[in-house]
Amino acid sequence: MKRLVFLLWLCLPYLTFGQKNLQQGHVISHSVSFSGGVYDFAGAKNFDLPVLTITGDNLTIDFGGAILRGNPNTNRPDSFVGLGILIKNGKNIHLKNLTIRGYKVALMAENVEGLVLEDLNLSYNYRPKLKSQRTRENIDDWLSFHQNEKDEWLNYGMAIYLKDCHKPIIRRVEAQNSFNGLMLMRVNDGLIYNNNFSFNSGLGIGMYRSSRNRILHNRLDWNVRGYSHGFYQRGQDSAGILIYEQSNENTFAYNSATHSGDGFFLWAGQSTMDTGQGGCNDNLLYRNDFSHAPTNGIEVTFSRNIILQNRIHECDHGIWGGYSFESLVQGNDFADNRIAIAIEHGQFNSILNNSFQRDQTAIRLWQREKEPEDWIYAQKRDTRNRHYHMTGNRFVGHKTVLEVDRGQYLRFYNNRATSSERFVSVKNVTSADISVYDNDLNGVAQWGTGLEDWQSENNISTTNFSADLELKGLHLPKPLSDGMDTMLPADHPRGRKFILMTAYGPYNFGYPHIRLDSLAGDVYRFSVLGKAGQWRVQSVKGLKNLSAQTGRFPAKITATRGTGNEVAITLAYTGPTFETAFGEVVSANQTHLFETHWIEPTWRWDVHFFAYDEASHPLKHPDAFRQIFAGKPIRSTQTRDLGYNWWRSPENDATIPPDHFATLAETTFDAKGSFNLQITSDDGVRVWLDNKLILERWDIHVPTTDVVPVTLKGKHKLRVEHFEGGGFACLDVQMVER
Repeated sequence: MKRLVFLLWLCLPYLTFGQKNLQQGHVISHSVSFSGGVYDFAGAKNFDLPVLTITGDNLTIDFGGAILRGNPNTNRPDSFVGLGILIKNGKNIHLKNLTIRGYKVALMAENVEGLVLEDLNLSYNYRPKLKSQRTRENIDDWLSFHQNEKDEWLNYGMAIYLKDCHKPIIRRVEAQNSFNGLMLMRVNDGLIYNNNFSFNSGLGIGMYRSSRNRILHNRLDWNVRGYSHGFYQRGQDSAGILIYEQSNENTFAYNSATHSGDGFFLWAGQSTMDTGQGGCNDNLLYRNDFSHAPTNGIEVTFSRNIILQNRIHECDHGIWGGYSFESLVQGNDFADNRIAIAIEHGQFNSILNNSFQRDQTAIRLWQREKEPEDWIYAQKRDTRNRHYHMTGNRFVGHKTVLEVDRGQYLRFYNNRATSSERFVSVKNVTSADISVYDNDLNGVAQWGTGLEDWQSENNISTTNFSADLELKGLHLPKPLSDGMDTMLPADHPRGRKFILMTAYGPYNFGYPHIRLDSLAGDVYRFSVLGKAGQWRVQSVKGLKNLSAQTGRFPAKITATRGTGNEVAITLAYTGPTFETAFGEVVSANQTHLFETHWIEPTWRWDVHFFAYDEASHPLKHPDAFRQIFAGKPIRSTQTRDLGYNWWRSPENDATIPPDHFATLAETTFDAKGSFNLQITSDDGVRVWLDNKLILERWDIHVPTTDVVPVTLKGKHKLRVEHFEGGGFACLDVQMVER
């Protein structure tokens, strides 16, 4: 009897915990069911102290719809910290029916075999505030996922991070309106399906050293940053799906990854760059939609892969395949891309049976005249542009069908081209390098350029353009019996013009929102977006002559520039229930204020560019460097915005060296209030306000943003000194609200 009482006493914490309440810091090591509830458990500043830990074998944890909240300040997702749940060191752990929000990482699993995650809502976790604005990009928003050997990806934050897990199943999980959705590190043989990882400002799914996983029937749309329609399109290495570093034999099928920085982004990995070996090889992309990417619908580099029957519309590049080898591109639907397929230094690739419509250039193949001598990959491999097999393709409405610059053993035959301006454009090749024959050229205005000496021999018109080549040994996945249809509905907004960025990420079309559409002189045009309801103007700053004061959604407003340093329109919404950009529920007919707001000081910068050499190097010889600002600049200009990203000589002026130049910029302005000066630099920068040094980052560094709080009243003077030490450079000064 005493032994029984003792055993019951040992089990009491689990029984009580299982039936009633969660407690922060608990370790769950038995199967248990909870009865829901809302729990406010603040996240720790590091990941060593998770809110809950789960460990053991053969566990089922049913949270019964419970909600874990890590931070009550929901409208500041850049302040979220900590780890919600850690699952570690176990087998066959099944977790379900839980919402986690307000953490840097919602859920992490490490060293678990047979993990099942299902019916989870992990939306509204950490998101950094973007520095790029509607009219100007900030280079500091660029992402880099190139290294994760030491879990560097955790610095970004995500809904789910799996590490060293085998055969996981993830289904019916929602992770939206955060930074990243699902990240996998050394995860193999998993099944990931029927999830929604959309509207994040980084990645939908990211994989590193992860192989033989099946990624099926997932919604991965609008994982994007670095895009402003009509102003800039950069993507900044965001992606619907990202595959890095020796991730092989994965299957991606029936997914929708539209409106993302890249739809699909694959890079072999640093180890391949350093050795010439390996890659991210033998991955299958089958029947996905990768359309409307600001950069590449699909990027696959330094690897061997199969791209089969995908939809790729309205991207800058449909496929960017630099250094791809032995890859197959077959049966895909390309349309309205700038370049449908672009491959540099590719070998033994096949482009078969694809449909191309209205791309500016359908296929572009090339190699550089000379590769960098210190690049190990090129030293270890034969990277000549060679051995292409292109047949059975249909081309309609192109400026150029095929463009080639250098290459060998290229065969282009049995294709059909109609309603196009030019069939081929080649240079640095001869008729011995390329074979173009038996193509149907009905309605092509010009044969081409570069091969006129033998065009009549090769331009043989025929109606036999089919190329039904067998995919030997390839297993094509069938749709899962319970797989959801992930493709965008016909009535859903579609197209790059619907990539609408907010301060924290892409707009998800679910809440009232106002954005600047265009700026022409002093005329501002705004869109008022939302599902339903009414709006009215609550207040205005820095604008006048508004074209409307009330209306229904959607609507347009025009205005002209007024006075002051701030531009803002605040609107009041009434209408049906909705969820805000930060996950808060606004009840029906409850007044809700929403706005667009930015600082636009009336600056007029005088900018001067100089050159320096080793004798006047800013770090080695600072006194000599100071003297160059007293001399005559190479070039001077004026601008309203001091926002520069330099990949080459400033102002495209060849008299200014692309490396080792200096910039001096000065302005005077009137302002009143408390602001933050946001300065992004690469390389050294010094800033003076009213002859007082307020920032000094005088060294060689990657793009870095410094924020200096200032209180202003009246007339002020800013002076900025900057030097470029080599490679890429940037200088961006903005005044933002504090």
